[in-house]
Amino acid sequence: MKRRIIDIILILVVIGLALSTYVNGKVIDVNTYQARKGKVTSIIRIDGEVDTKEEKTIAYGKECIITEFLVDEGESIRVGDPVFRIDMNYDALTYDSERENLVIALEVEKNKLIENSGNGLLVERKKLDLLYSEVEQLSKQYSSEKTLFDSGVIAKNQLNATEALLDQKQITYDEANQYYKQNVLGAGVETGKLELSINDLEKKIAYLDSQESMYASVDSEGVYYSEYRGVVENIASVGTVINKKTKLLNLAIIGDASTYKFVGYVEAKYASSLNESDEIDFYDGVIREPLAGKITKIFDAVVNGKIKVEGDFLEDRAAKISYGKEFYSEKVLDPISEQAIPKNCIIGSSELKVGEIYEIYLLTEENNVQKVEIEIEYIGDTMIGVITVDPTIKLNKIVIDPSYKVKDGEKVR
Repeated sequence: MKRRIIDIILILVVIGLALSTYVNGKVIDVNTYQARKGKVTSIIRIDGEVDTKEEKTIAYGKECIITEFLVDEGESIRVGDPVFRIDMNYDALTYDSERENLVIALEVEKNKLIENSGNGLLVERKKLDLLYSEVEQLSKQYSSEKTLFDSGVIAKNQLNATEALLDQKQITYDEANQYYKQNVLGAGVETGKLELSINDLEKKIAYLDSQESMYASVDSEGVYYSEYRGVVENIASVGTVINKKTKLLNLAIIGDASTYKFVGYVEAKYASSLNESDEIDFYDGVIREPLAGKITKIFDAVVNGKIKVEGDFLEDRAAKISYGKEFYSEKVLDPISEQAIPKNCIIGSSELKVGEIYEIYLLTEENNVQKVEIEIEYIGDTMIGVITVDPTIKLNKIVIDPSYKVKDGEKVR
């Protein structure tokens, strides 16, 4: 019995030695690649969506209560569409006395100036006041028409005509004001003080008027009608008291392609490969021919390994662009390398970086593998451009996919 067990053990040992000799003596087959001059192509993808270039904050100049919104968040509206209604019976809608007090003070100062300077000054001052009023009126007209032009309601030539008229009237006023100060006003100290006071009060009133023009105005029923074409965002609460000048809603201004921008994100490692004003193409996954565009801004901050990029659309065929629509852009990089090789020639590394040193295997004439160092010059999607650390070494037979266990100097075939 013991003899039989010993015989079995000896047989197993012999079989094991034989297998070991077979495995260790086996020559591994390898595939090789010869480095060559060529493009190292990579595609940088930027994913994002359409955003508006401009937003308008709609606020009311007095404390108010909104009784109802006539639109929903995310809804597109046009100029003249009813947006919300306020409670006209709310007692906080009393007249704001700040401007009235300033106007009264201004009249008092003007009367003092007249008494101090005589009747001749009154005529000249009224002429100047009339010119000032005309400039203010034209300024408001231009501001209103600018809004209509931005919304596509009026033509550019109408806006230009108003702007030219405003510029000319401003010049006339400035010249009259300069003449008034130099030739009409007396040199008395009291007169100078009064004039400074009047100018200060006029500036304060003008500022209040300019601020007031920023706030929503409602009709007799308390309804606000949109002055802009846009998408409704972030509406306020209904039925609660809203403080003076508090935002009631935002409007993302929309129109043609020029009113939109592309906001996307790209992996930070590609930041150095992008430049502002680079021409790019936009795709939405449906259109065959991409929309032309360009990069306008590249942000420095890295968030979750990505950087933010903004771009402009240079065309909009059949109104393909809309607020919030998802697009992506692809930029092709294809530098020429004198020695381009596949990525899977690199030994034991999955993440590659330009300028770093890596190792590859070459197949010698004696069919042995030889480990050599290379530096990465370009990184593409499948290929890399490399430089040999030892310039005398030629990359004729590079072992592809050296992930199996071969050793430096080992014979292969």
